[in-house]
Amino acid sequence: MATASRLEAGGTESDPGAGVVRLQNASQGLHTLSVLLDGNALAKLRSRHGDNLRIEPDDELLLQDPLDPSNADRIVAPMNHFPSVDALQLAFEVAGPDGTPLADAAVEVVDSTTFTEQRGITDSRGRVELAMPAATIGTVQRLMVRPAAGYWGLDAERPALVAATEGINRIVLQPLLETTPQTLTWGFRMMGLDRAPVPPTPYPVRVAVIDSGVSSDHPDLAPTGGRDFNPSEDPTRTWSSDGSGHGTHVAGICAALDNEGGIVGAAAPGAELFGLRVFPEARVSKLVLALDWCIENGVDIVNLSLGSAVANETMREAVTRAVEAGVVIVAAAGNTGQRVMFPAAFDGVIAVAALGDTASFPPSSPHRMHVGKHQTGALFAAAFTCSGPEIDVIAPGVAIVSTVPGGGHAAWDGTSMASPFVTGFVARLLQTDAALGGLPRSRARAEALVKKLRSCCRPLNLPRDHQGAGLPVWPTVATDDRPAAPGSKAEVLALFD
Repeated sequence: MATASRLEAGGTESDPGAGVVRLQNASQGLHTLSVLLDGNALAKLRSRHGDNLRIEPDDELLLQDPLDPSNADRIVAPMNHFPSVDALQLAFEVAGPDGTPLADAAVEVVDSTTFTEQRGITDSRGRVELAMPAATIGTVQRLMVRPAAGYWGLDAERPALVAATEGINRIVLQPLLETTPQTLTWGFRMMGLDRAPVPPTPYPVRVAVIDSGVSSDHPDLAPTGGRDFNPSEDPTRTWSSDGSGHGTHVAGICAALDNEGGIVGAAAPGAELFGLRVFPEARVSKLVLALDWCIENGVDIVNLSLGSAVANETMREAVTRAVEAGVVIVAAAGNTGQRVMFPAAFDGVIAVAALGDTASFPPSSPHRMHVGKHQTGALFAAAFTCSGPEIDVIAPGVAIVSTVPGGGHAAWDGTSMASPFVTGFVARLLQTDAALGGLPRSRARAEALVKKLRSCCRPLNLPRDHQGAGLPVWPTVATDDRPAAPGSKAEVLALFD
């Protein structure tokens, strides 16, 4: 039995305020106890039980979002003056090509003299005003616009602006989705999924997204169910509340419906999607409960777009239990640009790095800030992606269009976005291979699925620590007779074949 010294929720039957959460599954009984301990109680337990009782913190888990490119490597100069009373006033109006005002767009302006930034959100008219102390039109270094959904962002250096006294700075953003009823994202096509056959009767597969929740009312999603591992009056319903939008975006990449609208997920139609909510304030104890839920409910593949820099043993044991039960676990490698995070770095977990394509986003968009130094043609390993010998595969993770709460779509970056591409790819492998599906749930079946995934990988001209076995490409991909342009995606796929 292991005990964690932090707690998110719970209590004993005799003392609800004592802070105790039992972590268990029906088949294995009590294996972990999470309790709130003060320093004296912790010291007494360690003194009394020694190595017979493992005690470790209930470590915090973080969503694998990329670092804000506007703040990356910025040198902040000391402020050795007081800003003048008079500030540069800037007025902005953000709209689509047809003049539709874009509300809730974040507009940020950076001044090169003070290295300070001002940020605001557009109103219902698409307008926002910013005041820049100690700035002039000539010292504005960068303008960034990030729409809430539906449009590509803007990242402009030394923008040509006018002060509010002279007029409004009008910004026109381009729509994300194509004019056709449904968009096949660049990642979907890069992995050959646009040419993968859809089985007439796909093998039933269950996929769980352990994240911030999944918006069940999105027209491009049809989750089967889920559970909330936060304090909740009805955890069988509140899993569909997604405050950050992260879990909804991840879910769309993996399992968006092929419904003549929006986008298409990597998994074949018919995959059952479950949203397991552990954010906000996710910790190891919640992840343990969610993984045990997956074991008990016959989940085949789990996506973990989350992580920690700490190799928590309780988390490792939970991962091992799931793999032994036949669950394939796919995890984001992390976005610090450093070593692979946990649980991605654990044995038995598929660690996914992030790939980008310079042709997949407008050259003026903020996604350009993620172009890394390791490149092959238009493809690149994202500058933020974690790397190391633990990396198993690389998948699209820059400028990824997917679902967000409210029924819209947005383009996000991160290994969080790369991981569900692989999750959906593995689900499709299982859906189309009755022999694999017919194997009993066990580590052997999980390992057989991982082996098949590796057989589909095609190495890119990138360092091994950044790509692992390479990019998963559906084995039925075929090229046409037209010559491929040098450095194009078509040429890359032709080389794969």
